[in-house]
Amino acid sequence: MMSELICLLIMPDFKPGDKPPTGYLQWHEWAEVQRKAGIKQSMCKCGKFITPQEKDDHVDC
Repeated sequence: MMSELICLLIMPDFKPGDKPPTGYLQWHEWAEVQRKAGIKQSMCKCGKFITPQEKDDHVDC
C-alpha cells in the first residue's frame, strides 16, 4: 500500500511596501516582492537590517 501526502500552502499576495509577516515561508515570499520592487534594507544602529516600512515599528537604538 502506497500512501501519499499532499501539503497545501496558501500564501497571501504581498505588495511592495507591505509590513513583513511573521511566518518563515511567508517572509521569504514577502522579501522577494520587496526585492523585485527595489526596496532595500538598511542597517540600524543596533545591527539589525530593516526595510523602510519597518522603521516606524523599530525601537530607536
